Amino acid sequence: MKIKYIYKKQLLKNQIKDLYKRGGHYQKAAQKINSIIGSIQMDNSNPFKGVPLTNHGESRIKHCIKYDLNGFCRLITIKDNNVCALVYAGDHKDCDKWLEANKNYTLTINDDYEITGLRVTEDVSANKSLAIVEEVFTEGQLIYKLNGKYLDIVEDNIKASSFRKISTLDSFSDEEEILEALDGISDSKVLDMIFDILLYLKEDDLDSAKDRILLYVEAIKKISDAKPSDVEKVISGEEFVSMDDFIDRDFKKLIESNNWLDWMLFMHPQQKKVVDEDFSGPARLLGVSGSGKTCVVVNRAIRLARKYKNEKILITTINRSLADLIKDLINKASESENDSKELAMQIDVKSFWEICRDLILENSNHITHDKLLSDITFKTSEDVEQIWQEFYQCHENNDDAKVILDVHDSLLSRNIFPSQYLKQEFDYIRSSFKKEERSSYLNMEREGRSEAFPENFRKLILQGLEKWEDKMKFVGVSDYLGLLEPLYRYYEKIKPNYRCILVDELQDFGTTELEVLRKLAPLNENDLFLCGDIAQQVLTKQHKITKAGIKPVKYLTITKNYRNSKQILESASDVFIQNVDVKQYNQNGFQLLNPEFANFSTPKPFVRKSTDLKTEIQNSFTYLNDNLEETQKACIVIAGLTYFQIKYLGKQMNLPVLDGDHDLTSGNIFLSDLEQTKGFEFDIVIITNCSKKEFPNPKLPQSEKFREISKLYVSMTRAKKELIISYNKELSEVFEKSLFFFNSDTNWEDYIDTVQAAKVDISTSSTVTVFNKIENYKMLNGRQFLYQPVAVGLSIPAQQKLVNLVNGKSSTGTNGLPDGWRNIDNFEKSLNTKISFQHMNWLLGPKVTEELKNLLKQN
Repeated sequence: MKIKYIYKKQLLKNQIKDLYKRGGHYQKAAQKINSIIGSIQMDNSNPFKGVPLTNHGESRIKHCIKYDLNGFCRLITIKDNNVCALVYAGDHKDCDKWLEANKNYTLTINDDYEITGLRVTEDVSANKSLAIVEEVFTEGQLIYKLNGKYLDIVEDNIKASSFRKISTLDSFSDEEEILEALDGISDSKVLDMIFDILLYLKEDDLDSAKDRILLYVEAIKKISDAKPSDVEKVISGEEFVSMDDFIDRDFKKLIESNNWLDWMLFMHPQQKKVVDEDFSGPARLLGVSGSGKTCVVVNRAIRLARKYKNEKILITTINRSLADLIKDLINKASESENDSKELAMQIDVKSFWEICRDLILENSNHITHDKLLSDITFKTSEDVEQIWQEFYQCHENNDDAKVILDVHDSLLSRNIFPSQYLKQEFDYIRSSFKKEERSSYLNMEREGRSEAFPENFRKLILQGLEKWEDKMKFVGVSDYLGLLEPLYRYYEKIKPNYRCILVDELQDFGTTELEVLRKLAPLNENDLFLCGDIAQQVLTKQHKITKAGIKPVKYLTITKNYRNSKQILESASDVFIQNVDVKQYNQNGFQLLNPEFANFSTPKPFVRKSTDLKTEIQNSFTYLNDNLEETQKACIVIAGLTYFQIKYLGKQMNLPVLDGDHDLTSGNIFLSDLEQTKGFEFDIVIITNCSKKEFPNPKLPQSEKFREISKLYVSMTRAKKELIISYNKELSEVFEKSLFFFNSDTNWEDYIDTVQAAKVDISTSSTVTVFNKIENYKMLNGRQFLYQPVAVGLSIPAQQKLVNLVNGKSSTGTNGLPDGWRNIDNFEKSLNTKISFQHMNWLLGPKVTEELKNLLKQN
């Protein structure tokens, strides 16, 4: 029977690379291992030919064979039942340390034919000595890291008195305490099993502890006991990779590259199954954050491009930064491939905005310059957000937005900032209907929108939307939903240009956008592949996949998180669950998935306090400069700021921003809003502005805060190793019920040099209001004042009085007292002047007088 060769992932990911980096004879040792692997892949019958064995055998692990490499380096292998595993490489000292920590290491095989390695102690009572393990100090009792059936098996196989002893052990328990707790267990197999799982739990290796229990109940077996037919079916798993699944150039690329993209593309078995499966029609994959959905999309696109030669494949997403990341991943995945040029020609990666723009340019005879289809104006370099404020506040002698003033005033009186809410409402309408179908909005149920609008308000909103679209058209600017309206003029002309379409972040696509994608690919095998996670839904849209004409024939899930430490994912998941109504997410074919934790630990995320947002950002930047390693990457996320405010701040600080113009090769420290982090991963993430008065936005309906919680969850789960939540004054209430999962009593000054932090130059004076400082509203007239966040909550009577009386002109009544004011400042002085108290009460009414006095006093 042919020998099955496998290797431990860490051998590839760390050990061979480390030997290469050390140079000299260490590098030669690494090259020798690479040569051995090359011989294996060339099907050489004796790939170790010419490589000497060490002078001494190895008794600590059965079936262990050690090879002597250059410069006292070693390659440790295990050969058992026609399986040869390459498990460790390093210098003599490192190898000896590994062998001591892995006494009784045994290869096992599960029902899926995946190989794992376990310490399987035999007769603890005869050799009462702990292995030298890498201890990880975590909170809580060791045995209660297990739960469900695993804990039940332990309890069912020992006496209650023995279980009580074991249940007192924690990660700080020493060798003597552990061995003492094991006294009284008479069954040697049970004793050996519990001894092994306690050591694994001290290492915080929960997966191996569970596997050791499964071995005891014979749910998995030792490779030495496996049938030959089972050995032939061995595949790559979480711990070991089969040589049959790896071609030489992939191996060489991984061990010689320091590029983080290479390991983003490395597939786990569950991901590979999805990549390799064919479907008779559309398929939908739901995956938890960190499950590698983007990796699946990229590798599946490459497989389909090879399957359907000379036919076009499309990958799309809403987020333009993520689209650029996927382009980089496609390039990285296909470089050094024989068909790399063909793949590059076959696979298009576009944001949905780009798809709309290109379709319009393809089908229109009138628009000839793609700069007219941009989110930045061609002439003035203003962005969509600036144009929106200009339109909404009726600047530049354009009063079109006055059509929605009644709706504005109503929302203002309901404690809602109208500008943001109505812009979201426009997005909701455009994601629900083609332009000619928008009359259906007048009586539709608005899922996910809590503020009621009567029919007369809905008519005004539709008029306002039409005028906003006219405004964008006039200035030559558009957001991606804005491109749908001109695109629908050519809807019938849209051709099915793609054999297959793969969608990343499905949950952010609206119904109308999905309709366009459905038209771009004909009904066929593998036509649409849709990936998403409802917990990461951040946009205000209608999402009805069946209404868009898409009926998935297969539903798949991936629940294993590979990115985040257990502590980071626990904290993010708890914050999410504590602040949303789960029922809101289980609709339109979506469901919330319970993530399986990755098998590694880090310290709990930190919560750190500062004085204001500017200082938070300065402290974060200083901390990263002091602590970020050369090969690591980090992101400072700022909650509560818009994408365009972040872009401006990035220019000030000379830092790259996740905005579609930068990839992760352009620096080590990045800036982002909550939303743009989607799809990326960083060693350290710091989320700033998590303050009570800032997040969630108190000027939007609290019943709709779930979208902001989703954005927070997205950003929290971008962190692989370290997560910091930063705030000023008071911590946001969204963390109150989850503080157990954080190190929460910390201040920034305990971690940085505050003098150095203060030197970080962040200017606060600009026409772009980065820190949400309200412009000097006291110089505004009444109507202008009502466009400011400070006016949220004013009653309709108070609003009317401000508009009528603070009208930009000073005037005096017959009694010699003022009855008209130029601006809010003049008005407030009269309001607080004792001599005019009775007059103001008469003019405004007692309730409005008190209301306005309190508002202006507080601000």
